[in-house]
Amino acid sequence: MLAVLGAGNLVSSVANWSSEFRQLHSIYANESGNDASSLVSVAQCYLRSPHVVLLIVGHDWTAYVMLAMSIERMASLCGVHGRSPKPTQTAVRRALAAIATLGLFKLSVALADSLAQRDKLVHRLCNFRSIFSEPIYHMLLLSYLVMLYSTAAVFLVTCCLRRQRRHWPTSELLTMRLSRERSLTKSLTITLAFVVLFQALPWTLLYARLPTARWFRDFAIVARHLTCAIIPIIYLYNHPDIRKQLYDKIPLCGRLFKKQKRTNSVVYIGR
Repeated sequence: MLAVLGAGNLVSSVANWSSEFRQLHSIYANESGNDASSLVSVAQCYLRSPHVVLLIVGHDWTAYVMLAMSIERMASLCGVHGRSPKPTQTAVRRALAAIATLGLFKLSVALADSLAQRDKLVHRLCNFRSIFSEPIYHMLLLSYLVMLYSTAAVFLVTCCLRRQRRHWPTSELLTMRLSRERSLTKSLTITLAFVVLFQALPWTLLYARLPTARWFRDFAIVARHLTCAIIPIIYLYNHPDIRKQLYDKIPLCGRLFKKQKRTNSVVYIGR
């Protein structure tokens, strides 16, 4: 799950930086949307701006996997005391398959709608509002926000459950395992807080067309773009289990951070 979520944020980061570069290039080139030279067809947008598809894929994977991880955290905290079984590898694979199916279905609907109006002329920046119809644009944005707020709701329940489990009498082994589960939950808490505060809330305010200052609009755009790049860094530094996975799967990370002190995840008590 961690690897998939990191991959989704990496895709979003690449797409966001591509979008930012094109916007800066447009500003310095003094391109305006009034002359014919600044207009391209929707079909040309997909050739000139592949980040449009990458944004949809990256954000969807991030939202779906974060919801799945929140549910997994809740199940794990219950499983510490035998209240419910921990997710198996088969369950994780099925969850990832369901996430992939939902993401591909949503992407297919969006692309079918966009390509149906492939001859439509839009500005060469190719933003979402221009290349998608109004209903599809609202569907893309609202579905992402609903997934993030649903994840936040599930995670609030998980945090309440974690606080309740802290006062339960347990053996030394169960106490160690419960501390590890709490630490993993804390890692996801920090990540989810970044996403909700710097992506979901700014998008909600801008989507609702509330009277906001110009500086807030600029801040919201920059914040939600930078969040995609910050999340993998949080994973890298916030928990030893996550660092160990990165060391094992990406040798470059192991060499780059080899001087960082490693902690045995089996006896890690948390912070």
